Amino acid sequence: GKEFTDENIKALVVRVSTGGGSAFASEIIREQLALTQQAGKPVVVSMGSVAASGGYWIAAGADEVWASPSTLTGSIGIFAAVPTIDRALAELGVYSDGVGTTKVSDALYITRPMNETAARAFQFNIERGYQRFINLVADGREMTVEAVDEIAQGRVWIGEDAAKIGLVDNLGNLEQAIASAAKLAKLDGELKVHWLKDDAWAGMSLFDQLLGGLRAKTFSIQGLKEIVQPFSKLLDMNDPANVYMVCSECGTL
Repeated sequence: GKEFTDENIKALVVRVSTGGGSAFASEIIREQLALTQQAGKPVVVSMGSVAASGGYWIAAGADEVWASPSTLTGSIGIFAAVPTIDRALAELGVYSDGVGTTKVSDALYITRPMNETAARAFQFNIERGYQRFINLVADGREMTVEAVDEIAQGRVWIGEDAAKIGLVDNLGNLEQAIASAAKLAKLDGELKVHWLKDDAWAGMSLFDQLLGGLRAKTFSIQGLKEIVQPFSKLLDMNDPANVYMVCSECGTL
């Protein structure tokens, strides 16, 4: 954003607290951080309790990465999700058919299983995305691609171990990360920290927004949420290429 090109801002500290999500969104954020660095401003990442998968994609290129000893990080991996309901429909005796002009004409029809040609194309995209991920980490952490691959493959590390294998620079809290960013920017004296926060409502999922607007007393909101919670994850899966970087071991999206 324009704040990062403001000459009054000398360094950027990014608090990363996520188990990942859309690969496309992660890349957009990573690009903005890289542009901040190109503008001559150091970027320091401070990890929360979880900063894995897509969260690590964001953090990998930072000038410094800070984590707590118990932070869950790493989970360097990628996957694609293309849900179909053909088997569910078959249980009801409903089937889908048709005629196409290419081998992938019905590739994204949710009423049919994905055909082999489309599946190979998606697999190729997955493998390319994974190679992109480990190359980003290798460049950002000044490691070889082979060394990154050995500690990647979706594995999760706690902060203390991540520091030992090179995924994290220092163990410490947000205040320490801010102090370190000031040193990298060669700032002396009293610091003025400007906090950038998103609007709380904008940060809510569509699912939570919808439930937040309900005030009926004839049923329990919490009870309804528990019933449909498994489907709420689908509302978060909105990557335009259906490609995601999510830490399955972290219990968060």
